[in-house]
Amino acid sequence: MKYVKEHTRVPVPEVLAYDSDDDKTVGGEWVVMEKMPGVVATLIWPQLSKELRRQLTINIANIFAQLLKLRFHKIGSLHEDDKRGFLVGPMALLPSHDKVDRKVPHVKYRGPFESQKSWLLAVAKGQLDLGRDQPFHAEDLERMEAIIKDIEESTLLVDRASHCKIGLEHTDLNLTNVLVNPDFPTEITGIIDWEGARTAPIWAIQPRFFERTRKMTEVDKQELHAFAYELVRHRMSGWNAGGREPGAVLRTLLVRATERREHESAVEDATSSLTKMTL
Repeated sequence: MKYVKEHTRVPVPEVLAYDSDDDKTVGGEWVVMEKMPGVVATLIWPQLSKELRRQLTINIANIFAQLLKLRFHKIGSLHEDDKRGFLVGPMALLPSHDKVDRKVPHVKYRGPFESQKSWLLAVAKGQLDLGRDQPFHAEDLERMEAIIKDIEESTLLVDRASHCKIGLEHTDLNLTNVLVNPDFPTEITGIIDWEGARTAPIWAIQPRFFERTRKMTEVDKQELHAFAYELVRHRMSGWNAGGREPGAVLRTLLVRATERREHESAVEDATSSLTKMTL
C-alpha cells in the first residue's frame, strides 16, 4: 500500500504500523492502517442508475490502469527493504480459512520469478497452491504433465522477465473492495484489501470488477465487463484484453495451469454436499 500511495493517485489506507511476527509472539503478521472514509460500493450499487454505474466503472478502470502501468523486473509481491525502499520478493499468498484449512506453501517455492515461464511452471506444478494432505488425482497428474510440456515448448515464453511487461495487480479489485462517497457515489474514496497484491505479466492481469456483485443480471455484467475491457485497452497501450495473440494464448496456458485446482475444489464441494445430506 505504501508503494501504491507513493507511485499512483489511487486512494489507499495509510499504513500506521506493521510487524511480520518473526518471533511468533502474536501468531501471524499484523498491520494497523488508517480507516478510509466512504461506504462499500456494493451497498449503493442497486440504487445507481445505468449512467452512474458506467461512470463508477470508468473510475475503477482508471485505477486499474494506473496499477497496470507500474513496471517491475520480477514476478512476485512487493516488500519493503531495510532502507525503506521496495523490492519484489516472494509472492504473498493468503492462508485459507475454509473447511480444508490449507496452508501457504514454503517461501522457497514462491519466487520471486525471473521469467514468466518460471512463474507459469510453478503454477502448473502446484507449487503456489495452498497446501493439502491429499495426493493428486490421476487425471490431475495427467493434466499437469501435459500443461508443463506445453509451457516448456511454448515459443511465446522467454527466460527473462525483461521480455515481458510486468505490472501490479490487486488480485481482488471488485466492488466489495471499492469505497465510495455515499453522497457522490461515483467518487472513489478508497481501495482496500491489498493482502494478495502481486506483480505479474500484464497479459495475466484482467479486470473482474463485478464478479461478486449480486442483483445484477448476467447480461448487465457482460455489458459492463466489455465496457471495462475497452476502457482499460484505451488507457493502456500494449495491453490486450481481447482474443488476439500472444496475450490470449498465454492466458490460455495460465487457465490450463490452474485447472487441476478447480477440479479439486469441485470434488471438495461435492463431498461437502454429500456429508450435509447424510447428517
